[in-house]
Amino acid sequence: MYSIHDADLARMFSQSVPRLEDHADKWRRYAGQDVIPMWVADMDLASPQPVIEALQARVARGHFGYTKAWPSLQQAVCAWLERQHGWAADPSWLVWLPGVVQGFNAAQKLWGSATSQTVIQTPNYPPLRNVTEKYGHGQTLIGSVLENDVWRTDWNALESALSAPETRLLHLCNPMNPEGTVWRQDDITRLAALCDQHDVMVCSDEIHADLILETSVKHCPAGAQPLLTQRSVTLMAASKTFNIAGLACAFAIIPNAYQRAAFKDTLSHETGEVNALALVATEAALTRCDDWHAALLQHLRQQRDQLATVLKGTSVHYRPASATHLAWLDCRDWAVNPYEHMLAHGLGLSDGDAFGCPGFLRLNFACGTDLFELAMERLTRAVTSAPLK
Repeated sequence: MYSIHDADLARMFSQSVPRLEDHADKWRRYAGQDVIPMWVADMDLASPQPVIEALQARVARGHFGYTKAWPSLQQAVCAWLERQHGWAADPSWLVWLPGVVQGFNAAQKLWGSATSQTVIQTPNYPPLRNVTEKYGHGQTLIGSVLENDVWRTDWNALESALSAPETRLLHLCNPMNPEGTVWRQDDITRLAALCDQHDVMVCSDEIHADLILETSVKHCPAGAQPLLTQRSVTLMAASKTFNIAGLACAFAIIPNAYQRAAFKDTLSHETGEVNALALVATEAALTRCDDWHAALLQHLRQQRDQLATVLKGTSVHYRPASATHLAWLDCRDWAVNPYEHMLAHGLGLSDGDAFGCPGFLRLNFACGTDLFELAMERLTRAVTSAPLK
């Protein structure tokens, strides 16, 4: 296991890695401008050394043909699920795919239809929020409400939508993106009972499941719930946690054999093979990087808390998230367009309008201390200069 000492931690996350020269999408958007990009959900941090070493060793072998998942990789995923989430999944339940987006698109094609309704949380990140449009399927959006200063699902609206006879599929996002709320055990149990009662299939995007920042909060996978075992597709990946999204690899966990076979068949018409190097990186990440993972969470927690301190008492309402490296900023008190105002002050954030919430911004704080401190200086100037309604 890769061991990290406090001194190593300070060095490891103090500097952001330069990414523009490597054509990173995040940095190319504002190339040539004095703008810090804090929009797309990947990290400006180096991946853990064991992942880099595993990739280097595999590249040195010199062949890159089609590759399928192997037994030790399958076992690595199941051991990680047991270790991190207490879920005793079987290796046969795994379906490998290039990304979770391809996964929920396949689920939509398989279980949605033009005459049925698909329930989706909102706000939500654009690919998931708009998944029904690709196939011309019916959609019911369920909003979030503030409850005890935490963003939660509107249960009245959710129960009404799930009980509708035309509802066949629910797309869950847990932890929620962009708010960072984690579905608690009592909530997921309640949801499972509703879906079981009304015969609704669940596709759960849990790509941020391993970025839980609150030590008192536990992630509860959808497929681990007894009432959802036979009616769920749980989508996960090492990509967000270990900053390997560009390698393109994820996995679906589908306990029901019939549903798994149908999902595989649909997926085969929707996407190609998983990147051979991505499989290598995933195994290394899930077997040799537990200490790095714990250190990353500590770093993200510190920057989340610093962000909350910077924004406390200002015109921007921020409720520190329980999970993810994303901050959901409420700028609705401003008399100017929040995205454009931040951009004018050198910060490139995600516009809340794309998530279904005009007046909000999503800020990605997963970067080195150096870049984060510079961003906080710019954020302070932007917030203090924003005219109010």
